[in-house]
Amino acid sequence: MTEPSYFLQTLADRFDADWQSGKRPSLGEYLNSASDANGLKLLELLLPIEIEYRQNMGEPVLVDDYSELGPDAYQLVQEILARLQSQAEASAGSQDPDLTLDPSSSKLRNEAKPIGGESSEEKSRAIGPYKLLQKIGEGGMGTVWMAEQEK
Repeated sequence: MTEPSYFLQTLADRFDADWQSGKRPSLGEYLNSASDANGLKLLELLLPIEIEYRQNMGEPVLVDDYSELGPDAYQLVQEILARLQSQAEASAGSQDPDLTLDPSSSKLRNEAKPIGGESSEEKSRAIGPYKLLQKIGEGGMGTVWMAEQEK
């Protein structure tokens, strides 16, 4: 691994560790740690990490959330979000309901839908072909559910 690549991977590892420890690291501050030449490369490493943690927290991810990073970064954010959507669709065989890019609102959002009109997180919900039956546990890395495959 070349020295700039090692430096960028070290920053990405630290960014991930900050998220794991419950901090909410600033993407902009991390990008400022890299040179202009490496900023977009670092963004390619950090953005998927941030998206994963934000989605696990149930937050929508908007392309516009990253507009302050500048036009080059904003374009890259759009490309990364589209790529993540394509990967989710390919791995699920169809559109992944947990990762939906809504082009009309520039939104990447969680689309888990309650079953039977129930609105409580504690009640059954469906995610893709899985019906969530009950919450088993919860911790720093997320919530564990008992599920049943419906399809």
